[in-house]
Amino acid sequence: MLIHSCIYYELNDNIISDHLWQKWADELQKLQEDHPDECKINFWDWEFRNWTGATGNHLPHRNPWVYAKAKQILELSRNNVRI
Repeated sequence: MLIHSCIYYELNDNIISDHLWQKWADELQKLQEDHPDECKINFWDWEFRNWTGATGNHLPHRNPWVYAKAKQILELSRNNVRI
C-alpha cells in the first residue's frame, strides 16, 4: 500500500489498477480489524493506524526508503521485469 501510494501520489504513475489497490486496501483494513494484536509489527504502525483504505495520500511517501523503493519498482515495471 505504501509503495504503490508513493508511485501514485509522488511519481504520478501506477503499476496496479485503482480497483486492485482498493481491493488490497480493503483486505488490509479487514486484517487490522480482525487481528489488531498481530498487526502491531513496529514497522509503519503509526502510519497505518486507523487505516480505512479510503486513501493512501497521508502515508509517508517522501521517506527516503519508501521513495527509493517506489522508484526502483516503477523502473522494474517499465522494463517489464516481473516483480
